Amino acid sequence: MSAQPADSGSAVIDRSREVQLFQAAARTVLDPAVDRRLDDLLIGTIDWDYVLTAGGLHGILPLLQLHLDQREAVPAPVRNALRERCERVVRSNLYLSSQLVEIAGALDRAGVPSLALKGPAVAVTLYDSLFLREFGDLDLLVKSEDVVRATRVVESEGFAPWMSVSGAQEEVLQHVEYSRTFTRSTDDLDLDLHWDLARNFFRGRVEAPSLWADTATFDLHGRAVSCLPPDLQLLALCVHGAKHGPFPWPRLKWICDVAEFVRRSEAFDWDAIVARARALGCRRTLLFGLAVSRPLLDGVLPPQVEKELANEPHVDSLASRVWVWLASDTPVSPSFSERASIDLALIDGGAGKWSYGVRRLLTPTKKDWGGRSLPRHLALLYVPLRFARLAGQYLPTPWRLRRLLRTGTPPKRKGPGL
Repeated sequence: MSAQPADSGSAVIDRSREVQLFQAAARTVLDPAVDRRLDDLLIGTIDWDYVLTAGGLHGILPLLQLHLDQREAVPAPVRNALRERCERVVRSNLYLSSQLVEIAGALDRAGVPSLALKGPAVAVTLYDSLFLREFGDLDLLVKSEDVVRATRVVESEGFAPWMSVSGAQEEVLQHVEYSRTFTRSTDDLDLDLHWDLARNFFRGRVEAPSLWADTATFDLHGRAVSCLPPDLQLLALCVHGAKHGPFPWPRLKWICDVAEFVRRSEAFDWDAIVARARALGCRRTLLFGLAVSRPLLDGVLPPQVEKELANEPHVDSLASRVWVWLASDTPVSPSFSERASIDLALIDGGAGKWSYGVRRLLTPTKKDWGGRSLPRHLALLYVPLRFARLAGQYLPTPWRLRRLLRTGTPPKRKGPGL
């Protein structure tokens, strides 16, 4: 939960008490045991500057304010700072949610179905409040065949794409990416237009057509806005948390989302959702997200989930590593091999691992197509261009190869990973 990089020569700072504070207070409801534990934590020394800074970065200040505002053990200046910052969250969430209603309405009038992802949809359906879950942008899912029409609609609403594309870039964009970011200069509003949840090689992704098999709605400012049903919403949350870097689940508010889902799903058929996740190829990704949320649930997950996790020790171990990374007071950046091992650990079955390898090798990235504008009919050339880039980046040049044979010292490789 690094709030800022520590000096390279400084001693390691123990953040265990602050992390325990986050784990106890980052929830909507406290049972008596957790309430007492929170009081006990407040008796000791708390770095409140760190709590406010890290809590803001992790998007959990509204939950902290909910449970700390009336506790005299919390210094008055801290309580005042929490109130002020949460008032800004209220104003921002009100504005963003009103804009979501307008944009979804514009898409609907244009005959483009859309589903609200994350943000207001999670706040209303999981927290029962638009103000307990902070969000900073908007996310809408459309069908892949509607991306072009949806783009025209959002542009008519004053948005412009972050990255301009033309020719073959536009042709390949839909196949190698899963979303496109737009921004509106008049109010600095960012909108992510999704047609999938993750890139096509991503570990444990849910295939896009499956997201439209069932839909639900929630009330937002008096209007019914479409969203994913509960089981698919949970799968989407788990995919979203696992795909991000520099390590999986880097923001505590995303873990809170999963914990709130579990907390509010007493009648949920966990056997059915595990079976659905298995059918969609994201069972391990689901279990990973649930395992990461365990500390916010006092170590208790549904029995069906614990049974599944008992057979996946690598997933459970990786979830524990996430909390070690979160508690680190210095930036964490796993190596390429570590990230690849995470990918492979979350893929269901040997066939899925092979598919991941092939797709990762063949799928062009923005490094391959972003700076090269080709005619639309030459879009397939981005695949050999990717091979050429990787070969130039990772294969030793002849003189390096001769040096390797002569000295036995591997040449240094430059640049980021795949």
